[in-house]
Amino acid sequence: MLGMRLLSRSLGSASASAQAKALAALSGRPWLSALGGALAAALVQSSSTVTILLVGLVEARALSLDAAAAMVVGANVGTTVTAHVLAFRLGTGPALAVVAAGAALALIPGQGRRAGAVLGLGLLLLGVAWLEGGLAPLGASPWAARVVAAVRGSPLLGFFAGAAMTAVALSSGVTIGLLQGLAASGVVPVAAALPVLFGDNVGTTSDTLLAGLAAGRRGLGLALFHLAFNLATTALLLPLAGPLAALLPRLSPLPARQIAFAHTAFNLAGALLWLPFRRVLLGLAVWAARAPA
Repeated sequence: MLGMRLLSRSLGSASASAQAKALAALSGRPWLSALGGALAAALVQSSSTVTILLVGLVEARALSLDAAAAMVVGANVGTTVTAHVLAFRLGTGPALAVVAAGAALALIPGQGRRAGAVLGLGLLLLGVAWLEGGLAPLGASPWAARVVAAVRGSPLLGFFAGAAMTAVALSSGVTIGLLQGLAASGVVPVAAALPVLFGDNVGTTSDTLLAGLAAGRRGLGLALFHLAFNLATTALLLPLAGPLAALLPRLSPLPARQIAFAHTAFNLAGALLWLPFRRVLLGLAVWAARAPA
């Protein structure tokens, strides 16, 4: 968690002003806006950072609600890069080397933000390596077997568990990394992990909602759109979790990478399905926030 926070904050603080200007410049066409949101989230490794920035821009009337909604859709796709980064199993040695590089950068004047980003990435990779090794013995635990059986028997239970974990952690990257570690260690099969992954996508809207509540009605409307978009995508794709799980081994034999591909597929499908109809969800969200469009 420390590595994820340090990485996203270092990257976000280094480019927040430039991002705001770039996003405002890309607000002309919805697909271009979505692409801008995707690139911004991929660069800072956090959709939450981008959506909270968009809440501020919308509230300041520097960006229209419609353009910001398209950018939120794109940011959901861009943030899946994090899961692919976490899927690289570098081991403890290379991760410690990245940590050492970040510590060395911190000794150079004026390199604080870069040092924070490198150090955060190293801590993140180190945490994943330790997590995977530490979780391996759980595969033989009767308790773990009962949990997996419960999740397999009720995808909705897995969905709510993922949403709750991410809402508490305020980071889908952290909980998806945990899920990848459980899958790589053989504790949780990929098929049982997918509903939890879908819940992660809904739970990650919690910090955007907090930002929306602190903002005005326009900002809250955008935050509610973020929630509605992920809920609508889940409603459409949760019944397809089984066929998706059967397809994933063709993309990669590694469970952690299969979850990364599933995360991308979920958000990309949601973008393709809802971007043309974003105004429907946005209208509902604005009505719920009682904000003028």
